[in-house]
Amino acid sequence: MVLIILFLSAILSSPSLASSANDLCVADLKGPQSPSGYNCKPRNTVITDDFVSNLKDSPSAFVTDMPGLNGQGIGLARAELVPGGMFGMHTHPGACELIIVEKGEITVGFMSSREAYVKTLKVGDVIAIPRGLLHFVLNTGNENGTITAFYGSENPTFQYLGNQLFGTDVASDIIAQTTPIDMSQVIKQKALFGGTG
Repeated sequence: MVLIILFLSAILSSPSLASSANDLCVADLKGPQSPSGYNCKPRNTVITDDFVSNLKDSPSAFVTDMPGLNGQGIGLARAELVPGGMFGMHTHPGACELIIVEKGEITVGFMSSREAYVKTLKVGDVIAIPRGLLHFVLNTGNENGTITAFYGSENPTFQYLGNQLFGTDVASDIIAQTTPIDMSQVIKQKALFGGTG
């Protein structure tokens, strides 16, 4: 029995188990960010405000706004859209998204490899957008609309289709040859998005 207690004591006090049992890892925003997040700032520098954000000051609560989110796999953003206002076609490669309509009439759609799923939402409606799928948000009502979006990442990336396709230095003739968009439209879109080539 004594041998078992000594064995368990040795395992439980090992540094590798102690590090995996950390209850929090507040982001050290002064250091570099890696694919697995930010390094932890020293525990004696962690403050309550690392876990608090005010959406009046910043419309988002991502790890850069709230360092306490580091490694937690959640973030949020709140937006008000004027009638006709939108978030154009974009993706979040590493995060799913949940959108809640707080005010107005908002049309949201996402595309899988074969189908489009589009729904006009009213106050209280929630829609889930799977990770990495191309989607849009559009205010189709006659008044300002407000949404809150929750992400399955504390630092979701936003990749907008227009920027990805037309805001680069990929040659215009390559884009025209590899899409159903004719050269004059490619050149026009590159001018809008600041692309070259």
